[in-house]
Amino acid sequence: MEININIRLPKENKAYYENQLKLFADRFNEKKILSVSFGKQDIRGTESITLKDLRHCVPAQKHFYNKWELLGFVCGFNESADTKNSRFKEWLK
Repeated sequence: MEININIRLPKENKAYYENQLKLFADRFNEKKILSVSFGKQDIRGTESITLKDLRHCVPAQKHFYNKWELLGFVCGFNESADTKNSRFKEWLK
């Protein structure tokens, strides 16, 4: 699976955020996803997470106002995805 990170990460926490983005993308290995892209994907100028499947279609895309909101979502998702009461797993379906 291909991971595209199209946002500028802060210098002091770059390795941490790269690891969080990779952990998030690894959750889609079994879902027939070809690539996961983070960053600006369209003409709206907003940040987004875009999934592309084996047919190169976009089955899911989630938009955010800025990169901090995107990074916060990813870190929160990774932190809560392992708990039994997580509602974030519904977004994977």
